Amino acid sequence: QSHNRVVVFARSSQWRVLDFLMHKDSRMFLDILVIVQSERMSSHEEAPYILYTHELYVDALGSSRPIVLTSFHKGRFTRHVNLFPRKISAGFSGHRFIVAVAHQPPFVISRERSFDGDKTFIGAEIRLVDMLSRKFNFTTDYREATEDIFVGSSEAVTRTVEKGEANLGIGGLYVTPNKLNRVGMSRWHSQDCAAFVSLSSTALPRYRAIMGPFHWTVWMSLVIIYLFGIIPLSFSEKHTLKHLIKNPEEIENMFWYVFGTFTNCFTFTGDKSWSRADKVATRLLVVFYWLFTIIVTACYTGSIIAFVTLPVYPDVVDTISQLKSGKFQIGILDKGEWPEWFVNYSDPSTEKLFNDLDLVPNVQSGLKNATTIFFWNYAFMGSKAELEFVLRTNITLKNKKSIFHVSEQCFIPFSLALIFPKKSIYRDILNGGIERITESGLLDKIKFDVEWETMKTSTGKLLAANSRPSTR
Repeated sequence: QSHNRVVVFARSSQWRVLDFLMHKDSRMFLDILVIVQSERMSSHEEAPYILYTHELYVDALGSSRPIVLTSFHKGRFTRHVNLFPRKISAGFSGHRFIVAVAHQPPFVISRERSFDGDKTFIGAEIRLVDMLSRKFNFTTDYREATEDIFVGSSEAVTRTVEKGEANLGIGGLYVTPNKLNRVGMSRWHSQDCAAFVSLSSTALPRYRAIMGPFHWTVWMSLVIIYLFGIIPLSFSEKHTLKHLIKNPEEIENMFWYVFGTFTNCFTFTGDKSWSRADKVATRLLVVFYWLFTIIVTACYTGSIIAFVTLPVYPDVVDTISQLKSGKFQIGILDKGEWPEWFVNYSDPSTEKLFNDLDLVPNVQSGLKNATTIFFWNYAFMGSKAELEFVLRTNITLKNKKSIFHVSEQCFIPFSLALIFPKKSIYRDILNGGIERITESGLLDKIKFDVEWETMKTSTGKLLAANSRPSTR
């Protein structure tokens, strides 16, 4: 009981009350008041009532110690005190907290085994718990949840805490109704969301490199003008169009003439070339034709220089509508709570998208599918924070023109929190510490430090890498 105030009227002796307040069962109550009648009584007056409570975590073993608050005699208290004093104000006296952890970067990152055979853990939540331990004077014993590979990191940590095998649980745990019913959860300390990662390209297709400087409407207008420009030119010279029907090869000559003028190749000087025409109207049309072509080619040249100098990257997948229009197959993890979230999905706009889910054992398999499936588009959905961490630490694509893109749109937002057994008496104390750490900005600094020490730059080096030896 961490919120309710418990008052007990005991009929037992004072020694039994003292024994109870030192027993581990009394440590389940944070605010408890035990009232017992004193055994020292005289024959002519009523015995006073003694009011007891306990002091928690008086040593590293987590022991409790009974204390006398006051007594009630002749209708009044012998001294006026707070009957429900604040507990654990001085911390936990070095008590050891067993912390269940599971690999869930960047919140908990599992590293190589140390010399004594145990794994080492780093990450944002590891540093958060270490900061809380220094603030509230307790020690930590990090133990990996053993069921991680079978049920997923989140469920493995939850089961460990639910069984009472750990005092705390961390590992990028989302605040969900399922967890709230099974274990206690702290106030949220971070935000994450479900996002998509898909394969994108850094280079446009070749046709875009040539056609890109002009919009398609401009190209259509140019084609119409150049093709239909043959009619006034031919009519101004011959005053008829019958020669195009009698001599179809003239159409081919006109095509090359149009192509030549567009490429500034004004060398068509045949007998039937328009540039050798003796009619003034034809020569005026040719002059305007050339001027128009020069302006168009100058615009195209300037546009293509700007297009190459400031390249336009291909469109990337950022929204659900793009996934639907691109007919993407969606992959998710086959463990944890991911499959359960999409069993009875009622949103009509995305129901079809999740009809055929591809279940993969881990994030690396989902990213591998996105690079190896060529016959249809593939996108993997997972924790945005984890996807960004994995892509910046472990993934290197052989094709330099291809990159992974994590969607900007969050499909499902989540809050992250620490977990502990239900009705834990230290919940409010840790919540107060987490609130102060979050509001002061220290948690943001922790996340930046973890990113600085673990993530890589575009060249493959760690952000904190230094080419010179350390001065320590």
